[in-house]
Formats: sequence, structure tokens, C-alpha cells
Amino acid sequence: MSLNPFLNADRRLRSGWWIAIFVTTLAGLLLPFIFSAKDANGQVSIYDQILILVAASLICQALAPQTIFEIVWTT
Repeated sequence: MSLNPFLNADRRLRSGWWIAIFVTTLAGLLLPFIFSAKDANGQVSIYDQILILVAASLICQALAPQTIFEIVWTT
């Protein structure tokens, strides 16, 4: 058995890679809002931040082969 830095023993993407995917997705969604707010001398509202966080979570959940129940309740 060889060590694969991307996949675990169950041939699923390792958790660290999912964290990297989530952070990259979140940054990709949030950065345009930050730059547009900076140009307008404003700020990104908390409601926009929450929506962006939910959107990033839903995108990553759509990419994951597991259901949310499997992710949350796996022992």
C-alpha cells in the first residue's frame, strides 16, 4: 500500500484538501466583494459575509461525494 497525499485508505479526498478547497472557494467569493467595497469606501456587511459563507459551504457540499449527515456524524 503506497501513501497517497490526496486520498485516504477509503479512496476519498483527505480532509486537509477539503479545507484547502473550502478556503479557496471562500476567498474566491469574498475577494470581489472586498475589492468593490474598498473602491466604494464602504465595507462588506455582515449579511453579505454570511451569504458568502453559506454559498461557499453549499459549493463544497455539492463537490463532496458524501451527504452532510455522513460528514457530521462520522465517527
